[in-house]
Amino acid sequence: MVSALQLAATGGRVRRTVYERDEALTDDQAVRDLRALVRAGFLQQHGQTRGRYYVASTTLRELAAPALRPREITDPYRR
Repeated sequence: MVSALQLAATGGRVRRTVYERDEALTDDQAVRDLRALVRAGFLQQHGQTRGRYYVASTTLRELAAPALRPREITDPYRR
């Protein structure tokens, strides 16, 4: 499930077929995982049947925001 959450948190769309292929899951396993993430409030479902995709919910975006914020890189050799 981590790969689906990471893709959604960084602004991508999660499709069942791609998630299934990338994680070497069966169709039933992929459907089960994505439904669980929707029920848990991390993903939002859009579309129907073959056009269905999942995006990050507000909750997931808020949780991921600190990790996605750009950080200043400092030179460790410079004083």
